[in-house]
Amino acid sequence: MNSTLIRQDIEVLRSEAQREISVINARADAQATYFSNNAKAWVLNNTITRLGSAYKNAKATIGLTKSTDVLDYMFY
Repeated sequence: MNSTLIRQDIEVLRSEAQREISVINARADAQATYFSNNAKAWVLNNTITRLGSAYKNAKATIGLTKSTDVLDYMFY
């Protein structure tokens, strides 16, 4: 009888530990996704900003007057 109670207590402790592990892993996954997505957004924003500046400089340097001329320049 006493050994059965001890085994049940052990099983309860094991279940609680497994639940804690699951919660910790879920939080870690959520944080990893958050940081990864923020980094991707920063890179994309930086790329778009730099491309915009480059095209603006190219437009001024080459002497293009219309935005369609810049699009043609980019295409060719």
